[in-house]
Amino acid sequence: MDWRIFSLRKLIISFSALVLIAAAACLSVYMFRQSAKPADELTYTFTNAETGQKFNIISVYKLFADYIAEAKTGSNPNLSSIYKKTVIDPVYSSCFKDAEFGHMADDLINQAPDKLIELNQLTQQLSKHNINELIQESLLKSSSILPGEKPVNICVFPAISPKFLMLTAGVGKIIVPYSFYLTDDMIRVGIAHEYHHHIWAEKYLTPETTFRILDNVVFEGKAVMFEKLIYPDIESTFIYPEYNKKYWSRTEPYLQGTNYDMQSKILYGNGNGNEYPNAYGYSEGYKMVLSYLDLHPEASPAEWTALSAETIFEEGHYSDHYK
Repeated sequence: MDWRIFSLRKLIISFSALVLIAAAACLSVYMFRQSAKPADELTYTFTNAETGQKFNIISVYKLFADYIAEAKTGSNPNLSSIYKKTVIDPVYSSCFKDAEFGHMADDLINQAPDKLIELNQLTQQLSKHNINELIQESLLKSSSILPGEKPVNICVFPAISPKFLMLTAGVGKIIVPYSFYLTDDMIRVGIAHEYHHHIWAEKYLTPETTFRILDNVVFEGKAVMFEKLIYPDIESTFIYPEYNKKYWSRTEPYLQGTNYDMQSKILYGNGNGNEYPNAYGYSEGYKMVLSYLDLHPEASPAEWTALSAETIFEEGHYSDHYK
């Protein structure tokens, strides 16, 4: 990690003045560190030597010590204001500003965690974890296959709630909510998945881009294909091997639309599995991409990443399974 160390300039002044200045400087640094960590204490930067692509891992979890300490005093019962001041504001520019899919991180930004004991345990665990090594490994593998031009910030938060999942908030902004259940392999695979989203957004997202349900299903399917390409030996997103006509008959009429409730059900499932099983859309999106690649095995990752959802769906043989 590139640590910068503050140093005092050599001053040719009297001894008494030097003592006063040094004391003031120490107090200033102490007060500054009480409110927030300097940016260089949070950020680990590395570069893909083959492509020159730059990555910044931002250890947001290091800011939570101040949040927990102030929250515990009880002097301010408004946890949201403490959370915003001590955690969100210092990293907002790096992690969320101008993010094209920023709405996906609204809960993480706006919901101040209140389970302070568990949160402290999680931040302590993170401080001892080799998460930077895992993220770097995955990003170097991923960026060697699909290089990008823009730098990527990966912001690591502690997350008590299991509802917070890895997400790409926009071009160059990957959010990693680290929870107790997250394994090393899940981190590796998840980073590859989200990196693919970043690359697609960097290269193909425009202000005119619209997302139908078909677009979202294929969008996730491409990322699942990519994660399995980068880590073929790691069990990652589960794929349902059967082609279930009951689920497909419910899905097909909505593919060209943008109904948000249906999109959520199709992509993520509805919990009880009666209407849709868990992550149904991810599985079917992957099978759509796989069907295309079965017919076009020569297509490179860059080529199939660039293809429209319509092309993947219509030029593959996915729908043949339902005829």
